This record gives sequence, C-alpha cells and structure tokens, in this order.
Amino acid sequence: MDNVKIYVCCHKDYDNVGIDNPCYKLITKNNIKNNSKLNIIKIDKSLDDRMWSELSAIYYIWKHQELYADWIGFNHYRRYFDFMNVVPQQFTKPIIPEHSTLFFNNYAMYDVCHNSADLRKVLNIVATKYQKYYNGFMSMLDSHILYSYNMFVLPLNIFKEYCEFIFGVLGEFDKELNINNDYVSMLKHIANHREAYVERDNYPNNTYEYQARVFGFLAERLTTAFFMNYMINFGQNAVEERKIIITEKTYNVM
Repeated sequence: MDNVKIYVCCHKDYDNVGIDNPCYKLITKNNIKNNSKLNIIKIDKSLDDRMWSELSAIYYIWKHQELYADWIGFNHYRRYFDFMNVVPQQFTKPIIPEHSTLFFNNYAMYDVCHNSADLRKVLNIVATKYQKYYNGFMSMLDSHILYSYNMFVLPLNIFKEYCEFIFGVLGEFDKELNINNDYVSMLKHIANHREAYVERDNYPNNTYEYQARVFGFLAERLTTAFFMNYMINFGQNAVEERKIIITEKTYNVM
C-alpha cells in the first residue's frame, strides 16, 4: 500500500497547473485531456454526480480498496491544498480546508441557499441512527464556521469512518426522498416542492440543475459536523487547516 494518494476529481478538460507529484491521481467519469503525466483512474459506475457532485468520486474510492493508501486525500481539478505539488513527506494529523466564516449560522445560511427541510431531515437521521456524531452536528448547525468543498487528507481509518458517516446518512436521506440515485426523480422532487427550492427571491441560484446537487451541499455540512465532532473528542488541535488554492490555467486565486 502506498503511503499517500491524493485523488483529483476531474469532470472536464483542463490545463495542467504544475501538479506532477506521483501521489496525485486524476479520477474521472469522462475522457479528459490533460498534459500532465499523472495516472488517470476512470470511474465506470458511481453515484450520479449531477446530484452528488464530487461525492461520486469519493464514494468510488471508498468502495475500491485497491485505491487505498495509508493516507487518502481529495482535491478538485481547480482546487488544491496550498502545498500544491510540494506534498509533505509525512502527515501527522487530518488536513482539512481553512474554514469559511459565514454571515449567518449554518442552519440559517442553508435556509437562504437551499431547502432547509432537507437539513432537518438529515438532523433527524443523525439523531436517530448516528448518535455519536449528534454533538458535532448540533455544533455545526449553530456555528458560523463551514469547511467547504468536501476536501481532505486523512489517515485510512479516518477516511473509512468519514465515508461510513457521510454515505450512511445521505443513503438514508435518499431513501426518505425516494430518489434512488435517479436524476429525473430528483428534478420531479424539486418541481413538486419548487416553492422551497427555486421560487424564493432570496435564493442566490434558483435553477433546478443547481438545486439538484443537494447531496453535495448536504455533504459539506456533514463534513463540517464530522470534523467538529472529531475536535470535540480529540481537541481543537487534532486537525490542521490549510488554505485552498483555486486555479484557472494559472496559480492566480480566482
């Protein structure tokens, strides 16, 4: 087993931004063009990324043990942790994105951007079936701190625990909505509740396609809850926050 594998989620062609460290692996459903020499891992079956966003790639890694390493990381094709290509030779604690500070708390902010009924459903699932994470989830709801992008570098045991929590909760949520990983069913669900998803004036993005990415949006809140719970158990210094570099052809922050 390799010591560190950092998977880079790709869904379209993009220019190499200097990432050529062999610990990075490109992972994609599509045939992408990229001038790097990195290995490309092709996903053949996974969750529908029109709803699950980058979670579809994380799920695939979780379900394929041949992709495991002692430490597993996850970046996006245009979002990387700030060490970029100079990957530390040794990690000593989980790496997560530097937190964002929201104007409202997480519950209120989700209500502004999405359908807060979904977040309440997730709360009920955590409270009834994943009680060990309940304190972290409640802390997340009341906090103005958000760990965005579903990015990380984690030791294998924490990666597996993280996935069991995230996909366990979201799997139950999928059953409640009766979506069954079907995009058309999701669009019908949004249409049936369009006043809560797309017809409120204060929503920043009121398209069906955007709101259909509900699993990815919920996962960011679950990810925040997971690491808040981790810090409740092991202390505030148990994780390391790193800045995120956003790239578009250059290293300029966009």
